[in-house]
Amino acid sequence: MPELWSSLHYFNEEFTTRSQKVQGVQMWFSHAGQLPLSLTLTDTEDSSVQPTVDFVKEIIIPYSRRFQRLHLVLRPPQVRDLLSLPSGSLDNLEELHVVLHVGMVPASILPAWKPIISAFSSNAKLRRFRVRLTPLVIPRIFHLPWHKLETFRCDSSLQLEDCHELLLSCQALRKMHIRVFGIRYASVPRIEIPLPNLVNLNVQLCDEEPYDLFFRPLVLPALKTLVIYHYEGLPWSHDMYTSLLERSGCQIEELYLGTLDADSQSIDQVLTCSAKLRSLTISHNTEVEPYVFHKIGNYEIGSSLEQLYLKGTRLLDPILTMLEARQNAMVTDDSTLSPLLFVETHCSDQEQLAYANRIETLQKDGIHLSLTLFPEEHFQL
Repeated sequence: MPELWSSLHYFNEEFTTRSQKVQGVQMWFSHAGQLPLSLTLTDTEDSSVQPTVDFVKEIIIPYSRRFQRLHLVLRPPQVRDLLSLPSGSLDNLEELHVVLHVGMVPASILPAWKPIISAFSSNAKLRRFRVRLTPLVIPRIFHLPWHKLETFRCDSSLQLEDCHELLLSCQALRKMHIRVFGIRYASVPRIEIPLPNLVNLNVQLCDEEPYDLFFRPLVLPALKTLVIYHYEGLPWSHDMYTSLLERSGCQIEELYLGTLDADSQSIDQVLTCSAKLRSLTISHNTEVEPYVFHKIGNYEIGSSLEQLYLKGTRLLDPILTMLEARQNAMVTDDSTLSPLLFVETHCSDQEQLAYANRIETLQKDGIHLSLTLFPEEHFQL
């Protein structure tokens, strides 16, 4: 008789008590036979009369070699117990997402996380790893099969030189999301760091400092998506970008400049040297002069552009003129042109009313102009 399930995933609601979580997991897992397991579990605040529950001892250890995926939010002692299990304990795990739950403790007084992550051997199947421990982590704690990892996200901060050292072992990485600090104190990198399979790179900058040194040693021939984020905004470095393209030979398709402030010339240059760019986000502090919209409308730049996100408040007329010119070119030109089907921005209510007929005509042609209620700024990713 064929099996009804090929695997079992149990999702534990946050509002249940610790004891209820354990009982629910044990009940379902005990009826799962030898199926592969996955678990999503978030620790919660119980009343003081509740007994202490050891999730690692009662749930993780008994089934450790059957887990394929774990998404866990646990308190410091249990995160420490989980990550320091004997080497090989979690070797069948393909995806691990672990978050440190510290309750009301201010992040600013938490020391760097130092206990070693040792639960994996060199034979581990781990491919996707996401971790958020204390605000700062020391990279030497990670004893992972880095050469096999395909996705890595670290929501704790990594010092630049430590981060570069880690990346030397990450040849299989396809997607990476990291927080970096200490760039201003780093020495100029003297080696190249090739990441031949990296398609998606998301870098969050922690400090107000030039970020060119982070990118300088990276060689990313497969890169298609680049997101650089800083909560309060930084100047855009076009030299960094063009150097990365020339060194890597990559074709960027999605570029997020929503927290990097540029000027019209830089936007023109970005669209000129990124022939395959399909999606572009521009910060609210970046002025885009009408000539840039005119060139986009005439397919002189941004010929592959399909989505354009313009933070802040913008004048509608040059945007609508761009979209109308682009639409007319598609109707009259026999060649295959990429339609710019989606633009998002904010404008005044008066402009929206004044150009209502033009907006409606574009929408009937399949072009969607999304007008946000409020102008977006740096901190809105």
